[in-house]
Amino acid sequence: MKIAKNTLSPLNTGLFTPLLLASAITSASERFMLEEIIVTAQKVPESLQDVPISMSAVDGQKIADAGINNLQTLSASVPGLQIGTGAISQNIFIRGIGSGSNRGFEQSVGMYIDGAYMGRSLQYRSPFLDVERVEVLRGPQGVLFGKNTVAGVINITTASPSPGDETTGKVSVEYEPETDTQVYNAMFNTSLTDNLGARVALKYRDAEGWVDNDLLDSTEPDNEETSARVTLAWYPTDDISATLKLSHSDMNSSGTPMVLNAAGPVTTNPAEQAALSAFAPYLYGALDSAFPEAAGYAGKDFSWYKNGNSMRHKEGMELETNGLVLSVDWSFDNFSLASVTAYSDYEYINGVDGDFGPLTFISAGGEQEFDQISQEFRFTTTDDGPVNWTVGAYFEKQSLKNDGSVGVDTSLGQPAYIDAATGGFGFTSLAAALTGGAYGVDSIYRHGLFEQDAETASAFAQATWEITPEVRATLGLRYAVDKKTTDKSVVFTDDILGSNRSDADPDGHIFQAALEGLWTNYGTYRHNFNNEKRKSENLTPGLNIEWDLSEDAMVYFSYSEGYKSGGFNAADDMAVIDSTGDGVGDTPTDDYEYEDEEVKTFEIGGKFTLAEGSMRLNWALFHTEYTNLQVTSFNGTSFTVGNAAATTIEGVEADWQWQASEYLNVSANIAYLDYAYDEYDTASCSVEAQLVYVQSTGLPASGCTADLSGETGTFAPEWSGALALQYERPVGDALTLQVGADANYKDEYYTDDDLNDASLQDATWKYNLRVGLKSLENNWELMLFGNNVTDEQTLTASQDVPSAPGMRIGYVDEGRVWGLRATYNFE
Repeated sequence: MKIAKNTLSPLNTGLFTPLLLASAITSASERFMLEEIIVTAQKVPESLQDVPISMSAVDGQKIADAGINNLQTLSASVPGLQIGTGAISQNIFIRGIGSGSNRGFEQSVGMYIDGAYMGRSLQYRSPFLDVERVEVLRGPQGVLFGKNTVAGVINITTASPSPGDETTGKVSVEYEPETDTQVYNAMFNTSLTDNLGARVALKYRDAEGWVDNDLLDSTEPDNEETSARVTLAWYPTDDISATLKLSHSDMNSSGTPMVLNAAGPVTTNPAEQAALSAFAPYLYGALDSAFPEAAGYAGKDFSWYKNGNSMRHKEGMELETNGLVLSVDWSFDNFSLASVTAYSDYEYINGVDGDFGPLTFISAGGEQEFDQISQEFRFTTTDDGPVNWTVGAYFEKQSLKNDGSVGVDTSLGQPAYIDAATGGFGFTSLAAALTGGAYGVDSIYRHGLFEQDAETASAFAQATWEITPEVRATLGLRYAVDKKTTDKSVVFTDDILGSNRSDADPDGHIFQAALEGLWTNYGTYRHNFNNEKRKSENLTPGLNIEWDLSEDAMVYFSYSEGYKSGGFNAADDMAVIDSTGDGVGDTPTDDYEYEDEEVKTFEIGGKFTLAEGSMRLNWALFHTEYTNLQVTSFNGTSFTVGNAAATTIEGVEADWQWQASEYLNVSANIAYLDYAYDEYDTASCSVEAQLVYVQSTGLPASGCTADLSGETGTFAPEWSGALALQYERPVGDALTLQVGADANYKDEYYTDDDLNDASLQDATWKYNLRVGLKSLENNWELMLFGNNVTDEQTLTASQDVPSAPGMRIGYVDEGRVWGLRATYNFE
């Protein structure tokens, strides 16, 4: 199932040409210097060209100019980065590595905001607010950043005041007519005293969405976001500085950005359908009789036909986040001490139309609560000796609670659907049809509770030895201990007992056996696990050797290791063991716990400042080996979790930028990725493979496994890249003209772990444009911008529809956006 080579490769389209022309351009007579980019990729401010890491940096002005509101939108222009919405969580991938859809998983890409680690994927949904810079570090960062950075780090720095600054402010208003989006931003920066500065940033965004739900005659998702941040910077002496950041955001979304990839069924034989899913013959019969037009939406861009029914909560989500970061720096004669104290929490409520279509069948709802506190100390030398070092310690404590419910309307909303689906046998519900009329309830419910407490403690050290004025060697080491404790339970109710968890009566309900029998169709069993514990210890080294070829050129070699913490399967649909015979699973099977994911990466790179400072060329080649890669897969009715034995990833990345004239800046980047599972013979089967398995063995489809050894992974395009132009020059005596354009390319990639061909996203170019005018004094600006101007539909995730083998849905990125923004700066 290898992805075919694509004729749209950036090499074939000329995207790589600017890199090949770099040396030829250096002979031009007039030079215009590029601005230096300062980053904190190694926990201290330094030039991008001095950091021996493959990375990209995007400043806040570019983010604002392009109308980029979040990380998902930003990822389109960063090579090797893929961020998108999935059924359960955000999908965050760098170099083809990310975390699957399980609430127990931690992230493969660590996110830091102002030096504070953000531990869960939902925190990636926070909107951009007054951002100074976003850095994307590719490859494991196990020494300085620690766990859960096996794929890389997204390091976000927000704007801060400086005591003594003059009072300034900014307001902006943005309108996007195609989605009726309104965005309002405000910032106020001042000095309260000579050594105390304050900054306040506010944002409100309201947007109607980009997918047409033709059944409800609505556009989804309908988003509303409110966010605020207050920053205080206190410099009591020349040697002490402290910055306190308090942030809050509220995000509400109604509906989901969903389309139908395939309409199915995978087979028209009712017996074979039933072997894949007991409900399938009834569902397809009901769809054919009640909604025959639904199949016509398969493959249709930005359109679907679903009723949006969900349980308890409206379809969509509500997310409230809070954050506090206190950073304190002390400078001494020969070293500095840094402290970062952080707290973050969120409350998340979501609702899902779980059958993803026009039938009233499956609905889901849940609430998740999370809080985290962390403390880091770092001692760093500041003298000019031949050896400089950093030592530090880090502690983190997390608490996670996920309380979710799934409801199945076995009458499909109208008994007439069942009559048609069963050929007139007269049953008024699927429950009655599957039990011969003995158990005729309309609704059954599953209630799952997952609670987890986690602690991490680590110590780290890194030293750099200047062997000669041109050669430096850096050695680092981090030791970490992770502990996790979980409680997990699943109970069932029906419309006889009630729809709440507290209504469950497994010992006194006369139909308990029939109720549990129906839920086995989804691989779900009643269980109760208490106080399950795990502990792991990890030692992650790093080695880096740098060689300055000249004052403006550097090459490096690095070897780094990292790990992602293991944990427990938070999904309700999993097998269990009843060791006492009382009907309650009290012992988890082996797939409840998964092991730490480990990585080793070798990288060779170079950073060159050319043409007397008017050009930069940075490149890196890497070879990465993963063991126990944490994976999850949806087999049509349930999620499975495990560790892929081994995976090898190789590739090359390059970034090029040229200040071609006083007014014109040109940049390009490109990434090539060769991803393959070395050994992975326990993957879930696609529904097509399940059908072959059932036909050839006569056994239930649940026993089917796939061998994906040698295949590629999800969200791993072979080629990705971007080309951007920025032109800015005075017009007359009072105005400055700004023109920008960029083209972003991603090769084809799979969006589901079973590598079903229906989940393959085609290779795509996306184009963004912007043109604006601002005053020479920079106190006002008007900007017209367009993102994805050719309206390309791209998948951010996809999966099978539960109980309907052959039907697939996909989540899609935003379509075409045209917008106008007005900004006013005041002093």
